[in-house]
Amino acid sequence: MGSSESIVKLNVGGTVFVTLKSTLTKHHGIFKALVKTEMPAEDGDSFFIDRSPKHFETVLNYIRSGDVDLPDSENELKELKREAEYYSLEKLATLCQSSMPKIKSYKTADELLNMIANTKKVVVVIHYLAYKNQLHTIPLGFKFSEFVERNKDKAEVFIYEIKDEEELKDKPYVDDPNRVWSFCIFNSEWSENYPLKSLRDIQVQLDCFGDF
Repeated sequence: MGSSESIVKLNVGGTVFVTLKSTLTKHHGIFKALVKTEMPAEDGDSFFIDRSPKHFETVLNYIRSGDVDLPDSENELKELKREAEYYSLEKLATLCQSSMPKIKSYKTADELLNMIANTKKVVVVIHYLAYKNQLHTIPLGFKFSEFVERNKDKAEVFIYEIKDEEELKDKPYVDDPNRVWSFCIFNSEWSENYPLKSLRDIQVQLDCFGDF
């Protein structure tokens, strides 16, 4: 077996993974730099990498084939994305980002406050109307995925269901033209609530947010 096919051992956070040198040189990043420098192994026969081994098998499978089965959990997708960024695997990081759920929600006011406090972006909360598990008075032009993608660099977008079934037993939303969805825009110092008849209503506010 030639030198390009030599076996390399990687000790990732105490777990040893075995692969080929030619595999690690397929993508630009720290692995290619590691094997190209011909550095001696740090613990006798393997290179030590001070990272969690939790997602490393997925990372290694991506390096081998250029494709991989991603986890279903949003939290695990975020963890894998961080590992991909650390290893300078930009395409894997992008794949993780594109696979994350487009629609985010929250259950308590504490969750909302934490979201506002822990992001540099503005937070948009869309309050949607539902009655007996059916959406009502859906805003015009509601292309939600396109809206989230367009504003991904400036806003975190969440949805929250407004429930009012007792009041609406005899008068569903669909029969009440005065009831519409609404949205709030938050940052750490400011918030405002608006009626929502079209996604353009939110876009207009986001586009001029710097004026507030």
